[in-house]
Amino acid sequence: MLDRSTYWKQYRKTYKTEYRQWCKKHILQRRKTQKLWWAKRPELRAYYNAIARCKATHGANFRNYTQRGIQFLFKTFQKFLQEVGKRPSSKYSIDRVNVNGNYEKGNLRWATDLQQRLNKRKGG
Repeated sequence: MLDRSTYWKQYRKTYKTEYRQWCKKHILQRRKTQKLWWAKRPELRAYYNAIARCKATHGANFRNYTQRGIQFLFKTFQKFLQEVGKRPSSKYSIDRVNVNGNYEKGNLRWATDLQQRLNKRKGG
């Protein structure tokens, strides 16, 4: 028979090992779920990428968006989604109709790569 202190030492050791294994398993599951969740929501990815472009503090996005005064004016993802709707297919990405305008109601659409290449700023 084990004395009390030995019993509790073994119990703690077993508990810690099992707890770590449980955490490792569930954290990995959560990470996999999050990756799948992002992959399934291209509209949400477009929403956050547009916000990031407008709030950039350096680099190409800073020069092309923040420095030019282009702003993201949607308060919530739901309002953004109401405006642009679901993405028609994986060949589409978000585009501003007026390239000098903000991300706002009436200025967004889902566009193909060709449509976006034809919708460029004049003179850089």
